[in-house]
Amino acid sequence: GTTMEIMVFGARRAEGQVVLDLGIRSLVESGVEIQPDAQFVMKAGGEDISYDEDATSALAHRPPTPFTIPPKAFVRFELAYATGAAPEGLYYRGYESEGKLALPGLK
Repeated sequence: GTTMEIMVFGARRAEGQVVLDLGIRSLVESGVEIQPDAQFVMKAGGEDISYDEDATSALAHRPPTPFTIPPKAFVRFELAYATGAAPEGLYYRGYESEGKLALPGLK
């Protein structure tokens, strides 16, 4: 879309979680508010999995609070998802578009 750009830098397993290394670049002159539970849903094992707020808050590279991307800025962060299944992709929903990003590397 024209509001933000989403990047996947990698994925790893940690203590029963799949942890995604993500980045968002704001493409607009105003800040972009992010709601990860609604905007980033992992597809794994044929299920839709929302991020685990408690596990994410314990990560060293957790999202900022409040989760707002400043105008024309870039923020890199991690989200944790409670699943033992192999991730198939990350479904994202933005303000103007939605889609699915590939998640390389984990089986």
